[in-house]
Amino acid sequence: YKHPPLPTWLAGLAVQITGLNAWTSYLLGGLLSLVALYLWWLTMAQTHSKKWATIALLLGVSSSYLSGRINYYNHNIVLLACIMLAVYAHWKAISQQSWRWWGLLGLALGLGALSKYQVALILVPIVGMWLYDKAWRNNVYTLGLIFTAIISMLVVLPHFIWLMQHQFPPMQYALESSLGKNLNYLQRLTTSLSWMLD
Repeated sequence: YKHPPLPTWLAGLAVQITGLNAWTSYLLGGLLSLVALYLWWLTMAQTHSKKWATIALLLGVSSSYLSGRINYYNHNIVLLACIMLAVYAHWKAISQQSWRWWGLLGLALGLGALSKYQVALILVPIVGMWLYDKAWRNNVYTLGLIFTAIISMLVVLPHFIWLMQHQFPPMQYALESSLGKNLNYLQRLTTSLSWMLD
């Protein structure tokens, strides 16, 4: 109950297809990692070149997070695939000004929110790009972002209703298990600053 349900749903579906065994999670983790890497390469190939995309991909897979965990399945792996889909869809949406890409961006963000709530962090560069490009002057871009928001909210709405009906269990978990829950505000601030400076 501390994380959203999509990774569990995907694992449940995979188990229904392949049966309950360790290889099911290995294959699912590997598949989602490969999807994320392919979307990364595809985005780079379209924004730069295939050569630079391949170099970036090779550098990326040299990271233990990606190559050392290719058989690892958890909420972060599902989130990674959703974020890369959102990055690709955002690029296509702003370059082609097409409703289908804005809709796919909304779907990717909604599925990302059903994977792990930290998907909200990707909104910072999306809105930042909107501001940088002064895109409020472009009705298609602005309406596209509104369409994206509507689609993502529709995807997340059933889960949000469940959260409300159950008094937001992930928030309760975070508050009850926080390492700093017994610290006063000054101690939290100094501990946080110490951690950031370390």
